[in-house]
Amino acid sequence: MARLTLVLFIGLFCFYNVQGQPIVDFNYLKDQPAYQALKVGDRVPDLTMTIGKSQNARTVKFSQFKGKLVILDFWSKWCTSCIQAFPEMQKLQDKFGDKIQIILVTTNTEESLKRLFEVSPNVKNSMLPMILGDTSFEKLFPHIAVPFHVWISQDGIVEFTTQGWNTTKDNISDYLSGKKPKINQLVQSLTIQQTYLPMLQQMNIYKGQLVDEMMTYSMVTKRSMVNPRTGWIYAFTDSIGNIDYRGATILNEQIIGLFRYVHLANKGKLHIKTIVELKEPKNFSKYYPLGKAQEAEWRDSNTYCYEVRVPNALGPNTPDIMESKLSYIKKDLERYFLIESSIQKKVQKCLVLKVITGGKLQATNSPVFVFDKDKNGNYTIKKGNVSSITEIIENELGDYNGPNEIPVLDETRLTGNFDFDIKLGELKSLVILNNELKKYGLQVAEEEREIECLVLKEI
Repeated sequence: MARLTLVLFIGLFCFYNVQGQPIVDFNYLKDQPAYQALKVGDRVPDLTMTIGKSQNARTVKFSQFKGKLVILDFWSKWCTSCIQAFPEMQKLQDKFGDKIQIILVTTNTEESLKRLFEVSPNVKNSMLPMILGDTSFEKLFPHIAVPFHVWISQDGIVEFTTQGWNTTKDNISDYLSGKKPKINQLVQSLTIQQTYLPMLQQMNIYKGQLVDEMMTYSMVTKRSMVNPRTGWIYAFTDSIGNIDYRGATILNEQIIGLFRYVHLANKGKLHIKTIVELKEPKNFSKYYPLGKAQEAEWRDSNTYCYEVRVPNALGPNTPDIMESKLSYIKKDLERYFLIESSIQKKVQKCLVLKVITGGKLQATNSPVFVFDKDKNGNYTIKKGNVSSITEIIENELGDYNGPNEIPVLDETRLTGNFDFDIKLGELKSLVILNNELKKYGLQVAEEEREIECLVLKEI
């Protein structure tokens, strides 16, 4: 049977810093052996690392970290969520001191990061050691998405390979006190190419089960620890380029996310205000975490994968074919989760971004896009656009993706790229935000609008 690879994938993950902080420029030394990929329980070899930039370099052995919990934070210059997490990683390092060592690891070279060093405060001001141009840890801990974290014990044993959100104060405290932290392992058993296969074929590779003969099926599974990607795959091709339109996969989404995909995939949108009509109040936790502190644990228990394969090829994904396929998936999900779903127009309170007199937008001269948030809640945006401001409003004031989400509407009609410095601080409010936006001739107002909403009704 021909091997399957991806034709089209829409996802929410990142593919694969500097004045003031130690930088580790990691290079394979000629006399070092080539190491095999490690798994949980393996010992990390005593690698030699070159610490420091260019002319101020010094070498250290990995064994010099003995006695500390080492957390490798794999990141990339394209991953804004990775870079936004640097201040939080610094907070954890400061809190636990000599008990831990967080190291930022990237395959990006020092030269390729030069512009980012200059314009990104999070990168420039981080005090955490970095591994730049990595070629070895990447081989020891292969992964397909970032942020990806590896926890290594005080004795140099691999303890966890996991998503970045699991590196929290509570989990580190539990680990250091001898308790079991609430961390799900990622199974690093697939190649990047294999993660584009249908899920049952991934399980075939991972578990050794024979599933190639299955002609048709649909299924819902819990969060995949084999494939950590998040997103939607709706066409495959075999190894010689023959397109197979029979299948669709949605990976690692909460219930609301699953239904958003099937209602929006043919509309060129990824997000919509969602209203959940509960049959019983206790069901709230199926759709939303009960608080920020529980979010990582909740995500591991309340996200799902869906996959369908139908018996006959439907042909190219024309709008009509896509609509037919999405209608089938919608009905499938409604049966699985006992939900009626529909798009309805409703009058809702919105946060509306408008142009006001006074103030002036600052044209950018930045060569790269930067979207940084520091530990005090202040934003630095370079080469951004108005959608960068709406993203801040959504994240800070709009309860984005939360149960009390207030939709954010852009009524500015502004185009082009600009630089913004938005000082929200810890006391976030509409008044503070508008005071910052005023200098750019912008304002946010709470107003009602009739908008399309996704309505999920439990039955």
